[in-house]
Amino acid sequence: MHTRPTEIANWLKSGVSAAGAEGLVVPLDGRIGSAVTARLCQIAMEEKAVAVHAADGPLAAAAHEAQAVAEILQMRLLRLPTELACSRLTAALGGTMTGSGVPPVTADLEWTRGAGLRQRILMAAVYFVADSLNSLVAGSLDRTDLTIGAFTRHGDAAADVLPLGYVLKSDVIAMANELQLPPPMIERAQAEALSIPDTSTTNVTGLTNADLERYLSNGPDGVAPAVALRIERLMRASERRGAAPQMMVIE
Repeated sequence: MHTRPTEIANWLKSGVSAAGAEGLVVPLDGRIGSAVTARLCQIAMEEKAVAVHAADGPLAAAAHEAQAVAEILQMRLLRLPTELACSRLTAALGGTMTGSGVPPVTADLEWTRGAGLRQRILMAAVYFVADSLNSLVAGSLDRTDLTIGAFTRHGDAAADVLPLGYVLKSDVIAMANELQLPPPMIERAQAEALSIPDTSTTNVTGLTNADLERYLSNGPDGVAPAVALRIERLMRASERRGAAPQMMVIE
């Protein structure tokens, strides 16, 4: 591991100070990255670090683990009631689209746009909390997530700081061990890292986290040519999710 938890915590503390903020808010989603991020924020800001999670609806599926992490860290946890807003807005927008003559969408697209709306409404609520506390929002995406597009644009990718943005998934897991996070969470993260889910429409399968990390560390020559092609296809398909807004250049 090239980056130590204390280095990241010091970076976070400096970032909060430079922004004129007073603390950090981190969403807990039950995954290892959010737990590691929460602990790093706590090391950096102590009681000025606050965790949040969805109190209801599909995004609350990991509420038990979020609660467990917060209790282990003795960290303040706020439950955000966003599902009513999500369900009402989904219904209203669906009616608007139907009324404007837009043809019905497929089941896959229905799920995608619904999940995206929930993520974005949740992050709007997270920023409501952060603004109330004069705090920065700390996201938990790591380098692996960012590379393959395993996030929702303007959803869980919305953050002021990404302390794990340059950290590989294996290093996040190693950091979790060092920070003494719950063993079951670490074991599940290790199992999930054995395969990379398809996050695009390219049907890329058969890749492992080890494949991706060798590619990121050593370039295309670090993996078999066929594996490199698969990874590059996945990266191209996910570019739009993480790209900055396009701007016309005026000379």
